[in-house]
Amino acid sequence: MRVHSGGEWSDTVALSSIEFILPMLALVGVNLLVIVGNVMVIAAVFTHSKLRSTTTNKFVVSLAVADLMVGLVVLPFSSVNQVIAHIPSYECLVQSCCYKGNL
Repeated sequence: MRVHSGGEWSDTVALSSIEFILPMLALVGVNLLVIVGNVMVIAAVFTHSKLRSTTTNKFVVSLAVADLMVGLVVLPFSSVNQVIAHIPSYECLVQSCCYKGNL
């Protein structure tokens, strides 16, 4: 939680606190599950000829590839955004840019 007092922003949650570490572990865990799960689906369809023969499984692979791209491209940036939101100087940087008319 951020507190504004006397023109200064202070961060009441330390980066080493349980309130920061547990959400980050959850974010990393979900990201790993997305990546590993979708790679397993794609590998299963490509390694078994029975699974390759149906049109439905081709759609499943297409969905798994799209979800894998989300896990590789979007989720890491989203996790970094969550980390940056806890850095005390980030909010001051954004506010100073906004006050100067840069954003």
